[in-house]
Amino acid sequence: GAMLALTFAAEVVSMAIIDSLLPTMSGLPAAVIDSGLLSLLLAGPAWFLVVGPLLVGLRGEQARLGAEHAALAVEVRRRELDGCLHRALGMADTEAEALGVLHRAICGSTPRHDAELLLADSSRAHLRQAAACPPREPTGDAATPPRSLSCSVSHPDACPAVRQGRTLLFPDSTALDACPRMGGPEQPAHAAACVPVSIGGRTVGVLRAAGEPQDAPTEQLVVHLEAIAAQAGARLGMLRSMKDSNLAASTDPLTGLLTRRSLENRVNPWVAARSPFAVVMADLDHFKQLNDTHSHGAGDRALKTFARVLSACCRPTDIVARIGGEEFVLVLPDLDAQQASLVLERVRQR
Repeated sequence: GAMLALTFAAEVVSMAIIDSLLPTMSGLPAAVIDSGLLSLLLAGPAWFLVVGPLLVGLRGEQARLGAEHAALAVEVRRRELDGCLHRALGMADTEAEALGVLHRAICGSTPRHDAELLLADSSRAHLRQAAACPPREPTGDAATPPRSLSCSVSHPDACPAVRQGRTLLFPDSTALDACPRMGGPEQPAHAAACVPVSIGGRTVGVLRAAGEPQDAPTEQLVVHLEAIAAQAGARLGMLRSMKDSNLAASTDPLTGLLTRRSLENRVNPWVAARSPFAVVMADLDHFKQLNDTHSHGAGDRALKTFARVLSACCRPTDIVARIGGEEFVLVLPDLDAQQASLVLERVRQR
């Protein structure tokens, strides 16, 4: 307000001076000169007081809208990847098929980075490389072949991302607070993003992407890695649960052999195809006396021992089942009775 008042006062004084000099100036009308002078004097203050702040506000709003648009674009791409990966994993019936889908998803999301999926084995004592994707697009000197930036971690508890159960970013492997598993002197300085993979609330692996420090994993790449890790944990967990359930339903819990129902399901296709096979019925003599004399624990040990002997004497293609109590069945494909008797002699000697 003070600036406008000062400007207006200067305008009045200037117009008075101009009016006094009009006789000596050109023959332009006084109104034209006054309007031109008024426009000139008001242009500067108007710019600083009105237009300038307005432009600053517009630039800030433009930057805010640009950031929101970029974040929305990242979210849209994440949802597209999430939906596509969900559909692809839904068609994977085995863990091997699921890992194949995950391999393609990881490689498609990390064209400029060295990426790998590490999963714990059944004992959780070791981390195994389940998928590996070397960079496919050059990031530096094309004449220099890229060196592997794989992680040296060997067991789950040695990985900080697995221990903490959250995504960790390491901008430079040579930094003091970098993960010590990012490699030794033989590996060049690099950046990495490590995303934990959880199954049933338990962290069992890590998905990581590494690149040169100037080509560190971006925020968008981290979002994609987190989406892949979440889908991997969900699908692998379901497949493993189904496998455990199917195994429990199809095998005898004491001996680990097939049950009667599983035996029938395995043999029925052979019957339908008229494939030749030999059938052997076997049981343990005086088993009730063994139980009564030495307890059921001794009987269970005898059953497990006999089951191990049967399995050790048979081929991988043979079927060994416990159909109840101390009764067992062997199905030997492509053997006649005489050939099957040779197998049984091995069992008897064992």
